Amino acid sequence: MRCVKALALSAGAVIAGAAVFVASGVYDISATSPHWPVTRFVLELTRERSVETHSAGVELPDLKDPKLPEAGALLFRETCRLCHGAPGHPREKFAEGLYPNPPDPTSAEFQENSDAELYWIMGHGLKMTGMPAFSPAYAPKQLEGVLVLLRRLPKLSPQEFDVLAAPAAGEGLGGSPGVPSGSGSGSEPITPAEGK
Repeated sequence: MRCVKALALSAGAVIAGAAVFVASGVYDISATSPHWPVTRFVLELTRERSVETHSAGVELPDLKDPKLPEAGALLFRETCRLCHGAPGHPREKFAEGLYPNPPDPTSAEFQENSDAELYWIMGHGLKMTGMPAFSPAYAPKQLEGVLVLLRRLPKLSPQEFDVLAAPAAGEGLGGSPGVPSGSGSGSEPITPAEGK
């Protein structure tokens, strides 16, 4: 019985201490002040495990459609490139102030992510990172195209990227003809249950 009381008192003290810490405002949440090492460790571990767990149900279609790279490159150029950069295009100045820094998609560490993990991250975003969820606004085919492009980026020259990402006359974020964006058929949010 004493052991149970001691554990309850200890747990209560920890909770009360955490509440006082949070209420005090001592922890600096600004993007210009890096996390404490223990905070960074916990957040990174939580993110990695969450992405691994939630992307486990993602089933990707055949990614060999020849239209995918172009649709993906256009979307990447107009959205992702701003924070992540691209061959021959450094990330935009505002992205320097994001914390954590957006990863470089050409890096070995980034490329270690599985296709399912990258697709899930693009579709659902990541809390407290600045990474938005793209599935509410873009069609699955467009995200599949970005995934194909992400795998090619480390080998693309700046000139190859520019040619691939150049929009055809009249094209905007809709990507290749027949690849819709926004609401409507083919643009529903991605969920593991749907296999997308």
